[in-house]
Formats: sequence, structure tokens, C-alpha cells
Amino acid sequence: MAEDDDDRTEAASGRRITEARNKGQVPTSKELSTFLGLAGGVIGLIIFSDRLIQAFKQLLINGLTFDWKLDQQTSQMTENLLRKSMDMLIAFAPWLGVVVLAAIIGPFLLHGWLFTFTPLAPDLKKLNPLNGLKRMFALSSLVELFKAVLKSSLIGGIAILALWHERDVLIELSRMESALAYATVWSIGIKIVLYGILGMLLVAAVDVPYQIWQYYKSMRMTKQEVKDEAKEAEGNPQIKGKIRALQREAARRRMMKNVPTASVIVTNPTHYAVAILYNDKMETPKVVAKGASLIAERIIDIGKENKVPVLRTPPFARALYKHAELEADIPAPLFTATAEIFAYLYHLKVYEQSGGSTPILPTKLSIPEDMIPPGED
Repeated sequence: MAEDDDDRTEAASGRRITEARNKGQVPTSKELSTFLGLAGGVIGLIIFSDRLIQAFKQLLINGLTFDWKLDQQTSQMTENLLRKSMDMLIAFAPWLGVVVLAAIIGPFLLHGWLFTFTPLAPDLKKLNPLNGLKRMFALSSLVELFKAVLKSSLIGGIAILALWHERDVLIELSRMESALAYATVWSIGIKIVLYGILGMLLVAAVDVPYQIWQYYKSMRMTKQEVKDEAKEAEGNPQIKGKIRALQREAARRRMMKNVPTASVIVTNPTHYAVAILYNDKMETPKVVAKGASLIAERIIDIGKENKVPVLRTPPFARALYKHAELEADIPAPLFTATAEIFAYLYHLKVYEQSGGSTPILPTKLSIPEDMIPPGED
């Protein structure tokens, strides 16, 4: 069911305007196009009047010249007719170019460049007689009727006033020579048309703001439509939550695959577990896996299965878990503590290979106090 206009209280979103524009729904003003078309036509007539008059004169001379021998040849007659038509088209081309340009400028001023075939697609809704009756009695139709009456009255009144102002000259036309009479009629005609164009300018000046207001009014949205669009733009929370869960699971699987490659796993002992990788090709150690609770236990189990050293260093494990990013280098403030861990591992390896004194894991690593989060050891 369509929403009542009273429910459409929210301004149209940029997305709605863009979608409407892609469908060819943009603000338009027939009055602006009419004004610019007339203005372009009159300006073109003023500029190219001499050329057009000469073309008409030549057409009349050629058309009224009778050659009975030539007229007996149908093919020659057709060729002459085509040639004369082409000459007229060439003569009128500059004027037509001005009119076409003026017609294009009108829509461009309102909504910029737009090219779409969507409005040409067949729409069965337009054939529904009920919709046609609704449009007939809609407010927009009444406004268009009022505009038509106002426009006719305004333009007609201007033309009558202009003719009345030139009444003395019109009376004298019968006493003038033909050339002067033609020039006078042309001058008066141009004046009347210019006055009419000024009237159209007034109509367009009122119509353009109204059409823009009417367009954005028709694009208004209900509060529910705004909410639905926001949800669609941001994504359904349930779907987004499921996607995030899948992403976390995929990241966890990748992380667990990295545990066997770690150089050491530090714990506190089961609340947190952080796997660290370092070799001769690396400038600094980096965290390849970390987790808490059940994930920490799983990291420890995988590490033991793959003979990765597991060290109980509660403050260091908590500090790494909080401050170190996964698959990133160890934070600089924790470099010294990390070096102490790897020094212990080196001595442990030497002891296992050659014997000697048993290495002792430092009970207190060099960790800045502000980087140790509270927790159980």
C-alpha cells in the first residue's frame, strides 16, 4: 500500500535522488524549455534574418519560374525539387542549430547532463485508466491547468497591448510602399514576440522554483524508508554478525596453522597464550597467534604437539596479548623482555646439546609497568 503524503516527512537521501536520476526522474520545467526555445528562435531570426529572407526570395523565384520543357522530364523535376529543398535546409541550418542548442540548455540548467533509456521502457501502469483519472484530478494537474490559463492570458494580453500601442502604424500600412510595409510588419512582429518572450520569462521564473520544490517533495521519504535504507546501507545486523563470526573463525583457523611455526609460546599459564616467531631472516620478532581461555589452551596444545617451547611468563603474556597485534611486530617497549626470553631459549638449546649449567628463566622480565595489565599470575 502506498504511503500517504502526510507520512513522507523526511528529506530524500542522496541515494534515493541518485536512483531516481538513473531512472530519468529529474526536475523539469516545460515553461523554461519553451522560453529558451522561443528566445533562441527569435535571436536566430534576428541574426540570420537577411540570409533567411534571401533564401525565401530565391525559393519563390525558382518555384514560380515555369519551364514547360523541363517540367516534361519527371526525373529532372525531382532533382530540382531535391536541390531546392537541400538549399533551404542549408540556409535554415544555422537558425535550427540555435533553436536546438537553446532546447538543450533548458534541461541542462536544471539537472545537468543526463542520458538514459529507462523512461522509454514500456510500463503497463501507465495504461491503467484509474491511474489516469487520479492524475486528471490531482493537485499537479490543477496547477498545470492554472498555469496554462495564466500563460495564455499573460501572453495574449501582452500581444494585445503591443498591437494597441502600434495601432497608428498599423493603420498607415495600407499607404506605405511594399518594401517599407514589409519592414514595418517585420519590426512590429519582432517586438510582439520579444514582449511575449518577456512574459514567458516571468512564467518560467515562477515555474522553475515550483518544479524543483515539487520534485523534492515527491522524493520525500517516510521515517520507515529512512530506517530501511540505513539498514540496507549498513547491512543487516544479523547478517553482519554472522559474516563477522565467519571471518573470525577463518582468521582463527589461519592463526592455528601458524602455531607450529612459532619459536616460543608464552602463557600465564592458561588464561592467555601468545605464540612468537623469530628467525635469522627477520629483523624483529612478531606475534603469529594469540588467544584467551579455550583458544589459549588450544594454542598450548598445538604447540606441545609440535614441540614448540611453552614458557610460563604471566606479566609478559598479558602485556603481549593486550598490546601486540596479530601477525605484527612485537611493540618496541617489549623488545628487551622478548630478547631475554630468546636468550633463555638459546641457553636452553646449548644446555640440551652440550650440557653444562642449567639455564634459569628470569622470574622478572624487563617490562614497563604501564604495559602490564592487571590479572592473575
